[in-house]
Amino acid sequence: MATAGLKIGVSTANMFLGLLSFITGMAIVALIFCLYNKRLNISLPMTASLYSQLVLISNNKKANYFEERTKVLEAVEIMPRIYQVRDPWVFQVVKSADKILTRITWNKNKKIPRH
Repeated sequence: MATAGLKIGVSTANMFLGLLSFITGMAIVALIFCLYNKRLNISLPMTASLYSQLVLISNNKKANYFEERTKVLEAVEIMPRIYQVRDPWVFQVVKSADKILTRITWNKNKKIPRH
């Protein structure tokens, strides 16, 4: 944009003013998007903590998977009331986490020698 402005003979001051207006406009759009999609800021950290519990379980460390799972599902049930939007992707994430947990425990049980 700046190169095109210089080629057609726009003054440098006007060109920088145009670029500043463009950047300001994009910043305002990004801010509105972030404020409008605030529910993502709630869902993503909770689902990340759910998967971090899976990592702890797979490394044989103490984990609170079911507590985290309950927190995520409770928050998802409250979200439609607050944001008037359903978040079906969160349900899919929880289902996937449950499948991963089942696989982890299955593999751990296979490794235990039985007499």
